[in-house]
Amino acid sequence: MGPEPRGATALLARPGSYLLVIRTRVRLDLAVGRLGQRTFARGWHVYAGSARRGLGTRLRHHLDPVRPVHWHIDVLRQAGEIAQIWAVAGAEPGECALARAVAALPGATLARGFGSSDCRCPGHLVSFRRRPTLGGLSPDLLRLPLPWLVGGHA
Repeated sequence: MGPEPRGATALLARPGSYLLVIRTRVRLDLAVGRLGQRTFARGWHVYAGSARRGLGTRLRHHLDPVRPVHWHIDVLRQAGEIAQIWAVAGAEPGECALARAVAALPGATLARGFGSSDCRCPGHLVSFRRRPTLGGLSPDLLRLPLPWLVGGHA
């Protein structure tokens, strides 16, 4: 399961924003709610989301393999594999700021309208052919090890 990352338990109890990194090993054509059919290239997809009632609750939803589809990201999550989760507590940077920062990375392709139905952003999902480096996007952004989260800590 591995040791707890410094401050991770306290982080999960707080509201905040997060990045899900989902890997797809093949090209996918998926029906994404009101967005309709969308094609996702083989590669790495980074979704920026928020958890107003606590990061742990929201991340448990995303990590549950049998959870029903509720948000756009749930469709891609079920078809791909979660490779990384990054989180930051508090209102800043919010999911919109994180989505903009990820979209500004080299090689980024924005999925217009995906995950942004409750804001005015062009999208909250950004795709890459190669795994992007996310650690420098925000000084407080913490990578949460998947074995630790899946082991009951989320």
